[in-house]
Amino acid sequence: MEKQISEPKINLTQEEKLAKLNNLFGVWKNKPYLTEVFVEIDQQRHTSQGRSIDSIDNQDNG
Repeated sequence: MEKQISEPKINLTQEEKLAKLNNLFGVWKNKPYLTEVFVEIDQQRHTSQGRSIDSIDNQDNG
């Protein structure tokens, strides 16, 4: 049985918002593979040089 997607509740209190966030973050708790994922992302972030973009000065105005 598929879980029905309910309509979002517009006027959540601060306590309701915090409870929803804590519930969401609890899903990620004790997931060792996430540490590995973020370590790899961090390593790639530091090694990536990005892409080269021609500046206006270097473009051919032909």
